[in-house]
Amino acid sequence: RNEQLPADARVGKTFRIHIGPQPTSGKAWAIAGFAQRDGLAEARFEAKLNGQRLPAVGDLKTTKALGGAAARAVRFVCPLAALQAGYNELHLAQAAGSSSQQIVWLELRVEPSH
Repeated sequence: RNEQLPADARVGKTFRIHIGPQPTSGKAWAIAGFAQRDGLAEARFEAKLNGQRLPAVGDLKTTKALGGAAARAVRFVCPLAALQAGYNELHLAQAAGSSSQQIVWLELRVEPSH
């Protein structure tokens, strides 16, 4: 069983995510889904992949494809050079916001070039 989720975003947590071989082309994102809670729309989050800070690039338009009944999904750009073959460590934490948020979904999404 995977006991990594849900997690308290204000405390922050490092997740180990397996991606297989290191991608050499394409684009990669970390996508984090959060439960519906007061203050969710205003909350801000920070992510680091293998120690490298990831820029947030806005929310996904829909959370339908995510698990955990996510009410909001934030996307972070992952430079391909920051990804490692096999396991990657993705740290996620709440940077600002009045009330504590809950992480209910986390994925590394790699999209190959066409």
